[in-house]
Amino acid sequence: MKRSKALRILTFLLFLSTYAFAQEREELKILKSDANDLPIDLSDEKISITGQKDISTKDAPATVSVITEDDILRSGARDLMDVLRLVPGFEFGVDVQGIAALGVRGNSANEGSLVLVDGLEFTEILYASNLFGSFLPLDQVWRIEVIRGPGSVMYGGFAVYSVINILTKASEEYNGFKVSNTIGETAKNSPRRNFSASFGGMYEKFNFSVSSGFSNGNRSDGIYSNATGNSYDMTQGTSALSDRFISIRANAGRFSAKILADHYQVMNRDNVNEITSKAYPVNFSSFIMDIRHDFLAAQNVSLKPYFTFRKQLPWETPNKIDSLDVRIIEPLKVATNRITSGLNIELKPTQSIDILCNGSLWRDFSQDVLNPDSGLSASFLCQTAFAQGTWKTKVANFSLGLRFDHHSYYSPFFSPRLAINKSFGNFYGKFSFNRSFRTPAIANIIKRIGNEIKPQRTDYFDLEIGGKLNSHFTGTLNLFRINVQDGIIYEVLSNTLEGYSNDAKLGTRGAEAQLVFRNENGVVMNGSWSFYRNLFPELVNPIHVPSKGLNLAFPSHKLCLNTKLPINKHFSLNGTFIFLSNRYGFNGSEEEPFYINYGPVFQWNAFLEVKDVYLKGLSLGLGIFDIFNSQYNLIQPYRSFHMPLPGLSREFTFRVSYGLLPDKFSSR
Repeated sequence: MKRSKALRILTFLLFLSTYAFAQEREELKILKSDANDLPIDLSDEKISITGQKDISTKDAPATVSVITEDDILRSGARDLMDVLRLVPGFEFGVDVQGIAALGVRGNSANEGSLVLVDGLEFTEILYASNLFGSFLPLDQVWRIEVIRGPGSVMYGGFAVYSVINILTKASEEYNGFKVSNTIGETAKNSPRRNFSASFGGMYEKFNFSVSSGFSNGNRSDGIYSNATGNSYDMTQGTSALSDRFISIRANAGRFSAKILADHYQVMNRDNVNEITSKAYPVNFSSFIMDIRHDFLAAQNVSLKPYFTFRKQLPWETPNKIDSLDVRIIEPLKVATNRITSGLNIELKPTQSIDILCNGSLWRDFSQDVLNPDSGLSASFLCQTAFAQGTWKTKVANFSLGLRFDHHSYYSPFFSPRLAINKSFGNFYGKFSFNRSFRTPAIANIIKRIGNEIKPQRTDYFDLEIGGKLNSHFTGTLNLFRINVQDGIIYEVLSNTLEGYSNDAKLGTRGAEAQLVFRNENGVVMNGSWSFYRNLFPELVNPIHVPSKGLNLAFPSHKLCLNTKLPINKHFSLNGTFIFLSNRYGFNGSEEEPFYINYGPVFQWNAFLEVKDVYLKGLSLGLGIFDIFNSQYNLIQPYRSFHMPLPGLSREFTFRVSYGLLPDKFSSR
């Protein structure tokens, strides 16, 4: 039944494609103006995530990936997890209570990566964790910039393994609107319902933009079984995901204000190695307000004071738990606040030198509403300052950065960064070194096992070469080495003992390669390969797989191919192929612990996109995800007693959107 349904959908896709080709054969080649909107040399893509304005990826002092709105649309991605899995070195596991855990270059990075939404820090400050899966209205995202490595000099203690800046349509000024709706069904009737809308206006002295939406989906539609053989069906709302999001931006002259609000909920029945009698919600609420004023103090000197208020309620569980479940899950309600004030100073003393300086002061407050004696009620003060400069010479471009952090709980720490970039013809090379400082989050400090938690120190070496191979091909090759001292690790020692320690030496080394083909017909083929090995395979710690040279949950090899095949100017047939080599998970047994090989995974997705159908601005999409039902699952990236969560089975999606927007957003 499932196979026949998939065949019917594929037949329908082929019928539409053939019909469109027959009707508009003369339009097989897309307009050259459309093709020129897709930059062939991806190393010239402009970014701002590293601090400099409109710097190209090849000149950035870090390894950077850019995911454009066109990349997102042609992939047919359902949520941010689908999009970020296209990034070399990125993959996902599972944390606790149904939360997906990000992995970067083989490292468990969910509590070591910084997520920004419209430039505002979104990573919650209680545990320093992030949210993925039906999070944010993807149709309202116009760009994602990713640092595949540390961003500690500019962004501080949570930006150890990566920085992800998700830019919605509220992040820039525009006139127009867009509405979209996506529905999806899996073979086991696990529904997806996403709706989003954005609009904006530009006037002589004022402009504004708003992006909003809600998402409903499921983490899984499979059967979860724990280490003792108990199980439950993850359909029927027992792994439901929902998100409600709004971002508002307003500018008046040099004054700007942003407000972001989000409520994310996960329904969940499993915790460590136990299954509750019913599903309980885990809630994450965020409210962020940011106010800035830019003014020129003198020629080539810009001052930008700012104030940010962030209120979050992460990992909230109900205050009433059934008597059958009180030993498995505890009520939790810890309100956290971060108040930040700071000043950015931009200097350009000569045409070849750019300098960005910052000084800021922030205070964290947390209050355990249900259990004031838990130790999770705390207050910390931090003073920070950084300076980073770029000097462009005929020999090479040199970037130097230095950050100072003084956390009230720890001694002062300095984070340096050095990068050297050199272009030669159509090619470039760059080398960077970063020493990052990971500030322990509130719960890291309080919920420790054994000795006091120390800040994590990470030395990061990155070498990249790349460029334009010919008129159609561009490519990059990265080599990296990550050496972590005093790594902060979460571990579960028993059903009643869990927490944080940092006695481990961690790290990985490896390579990533990317090859992109584009031609004048609009054909796009974007392929990547990622590889890593454990830096200290002889050491025993809670994230290593003994004798394999790997870390738990993440594959040594990952291949990804994302394609776009235009049929005419309206129709394109797109596909995504992902291969993961062997992944390992802990078996969850206290009596006979061992490691399970979950074998290779092959995933293939197909998506038919139709633009400007009958009406300019009206787009349709029809997709099949995981066509061959690969049984992809999410594995825990540290040793505990939680078995892997099964992923979604084959899913059929339909998307419709309509919008009247300008061709390009304004520059920041």
